[in-house]
Amino acid sequence: MELIEDGCTVPTSWADAMLQGFRSMQVENARVVATTNFVTKVAELTGNASYTATRGSGAVAAKTITGPDGSVVVMNYDELPPLSLLDIQRLAAHEGGHVVIDARGNEETSGNRDPEDSDWQWLLKALSAQAIVEFRIERRLAELGYGASEWASAASVDQGLLVVNAEIVGAVCDPASDDPRHLHDAVVTTLNHVTKMLAYVAAPLTTGEAGFAPSQMSDFGQKNWADYIAPTWPERISLWKSAPSASEPIAVEAWRAILRQGVELERQFVLNVGFAFEDAPDGGYGFYRKASDAVFNARLRRLRSQVYE
Repeated sequence: MELIEDGCTVPTSWADAMLQGFRSMQVENARVVATTNFVTKVAELTGNASYTATRGSGAVAAKTITGPDGSVVVMNYDELPPLSLLDIQRLAAHEGGHVVIDARGNEETSGNRDPEDSDWQWLLKALSAQAIVEFRIERRLAELGYGASEWASAASVDQGLLVVNAEIVGAVCDPASDDPRHLHDAVVTTLNHVTKMLAYVAAPLTTGEAGFAPSQMSDFGQKNWADYIAPTWPERISLWKSAPSASEPIAVEAWRAILRQGVELERQFVLNVGFAFEDAPDGGYGFYRKASDAVFNARLRRLRSQVYE
């Protein structure tokens, strides 16, 4: 493991834990940057100046970035001190999964656009692919005996769905959403976060572990789950289970077939959340609110009750 310390000094015990995590995923030559300037470093390496590490009620602890010279794992040093050595090992193992998948070169999103994909279908395909990659990595971690991610705990999902409801209702109520592009971007950002959260929830369940159950959440959490997640949850589990864990390659055509199904799954999810993509006559697409005022008013009342009760 090549470790670069950017504005910090990584304790030997942390470095050893990272090394063990990478090795558990059969990654021997990981390039790692541990930094106190996480957002800045990720923005620099990705060219995405608007990158943020905030995810719902938490923050990103690491990100793997793939470039012409291979993958670089960026560790958010400020998020590491509260973690146990096993947590740090698990974090490195997860990022090692990204390194493994990236190295194969055909199991992400790039290059998997079908000629008939419209722009909105391609957007949903990318959203689906990112979540399935997270699922495949977490599935492999479960196979190796790592415990479920904290993101898959009932308390975390409960809080995550509170944030989801707040963001969706907020997007609809925001006067700036008179511009459909603003509404579109706000909703898609939330969907991107929630589908990745669901990947952490689903992975242990597909390996036979007891794992998460909606009944473990608060009454409000269960209502948010029933509203947003439950209608497409069986189809999501079924589709994601058809993808092998990160340690097993997927043939290109098999991966593309999964992604085509992923587009339909996420289209249904978006519709259940209350919105729809529709092709436009000019070749572009529109983004429309489909759920009634009654639906969003009920969500707003639930949000207020959950926050203030």
